[in-house]
Amino acid sequence: MVTWILGRSGTGKTTLLLNKLPALAGEYEQVYFLVPEQSSMMLEREISRRKTQGVQVVSFRRLSNVIFRQFGGIAGSYLSQTKETALIYRILQEQQGALRYYAKARPTMGFVNRLAEAFSEFTLSGLRKETVLPLLEKNGRQDWLEKYRDLFMLYEAYQGALGAECRSMAADLTAATALAREKGFFARSAVVLDGFFGFTGQQREMLQVILEQSGCVYCAFLNDPQEESLLFSTAQQELERLEKLARACGQECRRLLLAGPSMRLANRDLLFLEQNLFSLHAGAPEEPVAHLQLLEGKNIREELAMVAVDIEKKVREQGWRYRDVALIAGSLDVYGPVAETVFAKYGVPLFIDQGKQSLSKPLFAFVQSALRLISPERYFRQEDMLAFLKTGLCGVEMDWISRLENYCIRWQINGKRWIREENWTQNPKGLGKPDEEALLELEKLNTLRLKLRAPLLRFQQRAEEGSGEALAEAIYGLLCDFQVEKQLAEQAEAFSRMAGQSAWETQQARRSGREYLKLYRVMIDILDDIYQIFGKQKISLYAMEELIGLCGEEVKLNLVPPTMDAVTFGAVAHSRLSEVRGLYVVGANQGILPMPVADQGLIGDRERRFFSANDLSCNATLQQNTLQGQYRFYAALFSAREEIAFAYSAFQMDGTAQTPSVYVDRLRRLTGLRPRTREKMDVYDFAVTRSGARELITWVPSFQKPVLDALGERPLPRQKPDERLPEEVVKRVFGNRLKLSYSQISLYQNCPFHYFLEKTLKIRPLEPVTFDAANIGTFIHYGMEQLIKAVRADNFDYNLYTSEKIQQFGSTLARQYLEDQLRDFNLSNRFSALFERMTRLFCLVGENVIGELREGQYRPVGEEVSLAGVSLPLSKGRQVELIGSIDRVDVLETGGKSYLKVTDYKTGAQSFDLRGITNRDGVQLPLYLYALVKSGRWKQPVPAAGCYMEAHLPSFSEPVTPEQLPEKIRSFYRRGGAFTQDETALAGLDANRGGNYFKLAYTKDGALKKEVKAYEPPLLNEMIGYMETVVCETAEGIFSGEAAVRPLKGRDHDACRFCRYAAVCHYDQEQDEKRLYREEPFGWREEKKQ
Repeated sequence: MVTWILGRSGTGKTTLLLNKLPALAGEYEQVYFLVPEQSSMMLEREISRRKTQGVQVVSFRRLSNVIFRQFGGIAGSYLSQTKETALIYRILQEQQGALRYYAKARPTMGFVNRLAEAFSEFTLSGLRKETVLPLLEKNGRQDWLEKYRDLFMLYEAYQGALGAECRSMAADLTAATALAREKGFFARSAVVLDGFFGFTGQQREMLQVILEQSGCVYCAFLNDPQEESLLFSTAQQELERLEKLARACGQECRRLLLAGPSMRLANRDLLFLEQNLFSLHAGAPEEPVAHLQLLEGKNIREELAMVAVDIEKKVREQGWRYRDVALIAGSLDVYGPVAETVFAKYGVPLFIDQGKQSLSKPLFAFVQSALRLISPERYFRQEDMLAFLKTGLCGVEMDWISRLENYCIRWQINGKRWIREENWTQNPKGLGKPDEEALLELEKLNTLRLKLRAPLLRFQQRAEEGSGEALAEAIYGLLCDFQVEKQLAEQAEAFSRMAGQSAWETQQARRSGREYLKLYRVMIDILDDIYQIFGKQKISLYAMEELIGLCGEEVKLNLVPPTMDAVTFGAVAHSRLSEVRGLYVVGANQGILPMPVADQGLIGDRERRFFSANDLSCNATLQQNTLQGQYRFYAALFSAREEIAFAYSAFQMDGTAQTPSVYVDRLRRLTGLRPRTREKMDVYDFAVTRSGARELITWVPSFQKPVLDALGERPLPRQKPDERLPEEVVKRVFGNRLKLSYSQISLYQNCPFHYFLEKTLKIRPLEPVTFDAANIGTFIHYGMEQLIKAVRADNFDYNLYTSEKIQQFGSTLARQYLEDQLRDFNLSNRFSALFERMTRLFCLVGENVIGELREGQYRPVGEEVSLAGVSLPLSKGRQVELIGSIDRVDVLETGGKSYLKVTDYKTGAQSFDLRGITNRDGVQLPLYLYALVKSGRWKQPVPAAGCYMEAHLPSFSEPVTPEQLPEKIRSFYRRGGAFTQDETALAGLDANRGGNYFKLAYTKDGALKKEVKAYEPPLLNEMIGYMETVVCETAEGIFSGEAAVRPLKGRDHDACRFCRYAAVCHYDQEQDEKRLYREEPFGWREEKKQ
């Protein structure tokens, strides 16, 4: 006799079965209660509580083990997920040449996973080669025939590779079914089934044996034959299939329908919802609903925060336990990680019923990046080396990992340069001579590189054989060399010592520590499996890397939850809910709930429908999966006894708008419910933890003072355009002595916030060394310094420095520069061409400078002259000191006076403008002259000139003949700047008054023309003296904490134009504050008078 017990959710089907167990146990030798695996523990607990004897709770897998223990057949080891993945990968490699349909298929992660699913379907369903291939030939399905020939060829190779000593768990049920049929296992037993939504073909074969042998079978189905909608259609189809099978086995069948309202649901609101949410003929509730709610968040984080706060309130005010509540979602991939963070913030313990992927952990990145490093195709590529370092398992501190990254990006370190014996020699700070700090950093970088080099070379040597065994051993050796197990244990220990704001957070930290410990064992198991499966068979490094990733994808870290009193969060399709007081459906948005069903397997939906039409058992079609998804959602939804809430968000995390689920729309129409938003909730409920209280402040700023008073904290300073950095921060950064260069003054005057980011915080974009304007300038400065030193060594005999000698000097200098600065640099053809062009530029500039010095009376007294030593007092006992260097200082000694001229080489266009003095952003030349005068090096210093020399290759708008070229080049390099009108000083610069090297022009009577930027000595001295005010007031502004976003802007001046921090400050050109660029050239004099 087979009895089918049918009923909707909560109608008492399981209770009825439990009540019949004592009678069945008295009548039959053994009673088997067959349930899904996830329900077995709960049912065992209930049967034990009832003290019912003679009943054994089993799943299909447990039932197989019971049969094997009684009749034998359990010898051999099971095929693990990782071993199965490795085996399929190996079979694909071996059979690649014999495949036709899949001839071009590569063993990628996706393809291996889909192939494993197809093999599982072949094992679990009724799809067999001897039935499928003839059926396809008979029906003329040539398009599918070649495909299934390949699939079954691979499947047979897979089955053959398993051997007698290793078998898959899926094959156990087939073997157990055969044993049970042969031995009459169920002949004197009663069998009770409950909790199944459907059965596979393999399970139906076991059910057929049960129906053939057992005298009493009870089977409960969540089903209502009277329901007109398609909600129970899949259950009805399964019922009819099993009834047909039972009658074929000679069993008499009867149906017992448990009608009436659900006994589980505790109030009329949930009873109404259960009857109407999925019904075609829905009614309206008699009274307003009080136990259903809708929660609408702006985004996922706010949605989950509202759920967490609502749960915490029920626990705090209504005496609920956390374990009385469950969450379900269409998918945990998006909601799981966010929920873990949000619930921890509000102190709500959460157990996510989903294993964590091992592949996302640093250990797998460590092994995969190491394999890429030694592969010939990617031999020590920069990105792979950085990925290897950033796993944190190389024994290098994170600070030095960042420094290594900066160095290798700056100097484009690639390939063998990582593992050569010779030390790196380039300056960590870029082109130029390294200072003491840079030399110490370089020494440490070389030490770390050598520390990494030895184990990586050993790893490469061990892996040279290329077999599966050799590579597995090589990886194990790499893990030992870097002491990875010890490092993971230390990280786990650090997690275990980590204390959170709540006991739950502390337990979660310890759980993360256990994950790290388990991770190493997972990797060793994977290596063991690869060692056994591949043995001496060759496998490429690329294939090994991919295989490690495939195995890591398959392994899930399943750990016991840190406490039993926690909210459970599961996916609808895999929820293990039994009975809870409250249920929250999160992510109730279109596209998430219900989850869209995709046709992604190797066995397509059309093929499944074809097989089903020809009475071949296979997995569900897309339509069946969709209906089954709705059926599972119904079962999970009404596991709640008292309250149900649907939560959804109005926007995705990227700001894209999204619509609520169809279930939310239907609930609104049925009940008239309106969603609660965060604004409609009691704001104090969000302050259940310290972190929740702090977040509350960001939502309701007026709560800042009472909340922070309760927490015993001070408000954090918020930087606004009209505010300043706190005095204690300024003192900690600068102390009482500030060092300022011209570039820093200009930066601060253009925008204090820019100065704060670049000079205070030292935030600068990292760029590889290339010959841009800045680095060309570095070479020109270096070259001119060496040229002037050589001239001085030759006692200023300028006649020695002919054009040919300067060309020779430039070539020698370039070779020396390459040796000193770029010895290890990868000189591409483009780089070499740029460097050659730069050498030509140096020769042109050098020849012009020699011509200037030959014609004039000034002599160079210093190159790269330091400004250090000039110090000025400020308020509150502070000081400011000038730093930086002047490219070249020339002096004319005559009449007991020292006439001073400074020259600054510029690789771009530059001119002197009095407006730069007024706005304090163009004070370089007068500042340099001021520093020289203040240095005390000369008894009677007289500022004579400050010049800019544009050191870049000349270009001409019109064709130039060879005869015209020297004059054109000389004219191109004429220096502009600020000059004195002192006759002696000018005569020393331009004795013949031809203006060959300076932008000096004269009238017929010998006077300077008006357009010449020459100033009477008192005015020039006043301008230079004003530099003290500029320096002191700039320093005072920095010491005051001024760091506002207030750029300098004018008609042809915009500090934001090329700013690289625009993404940080979010400056609004139309609305935000700015400092207007003053156009009056002598505005600085008016300020000085005031």
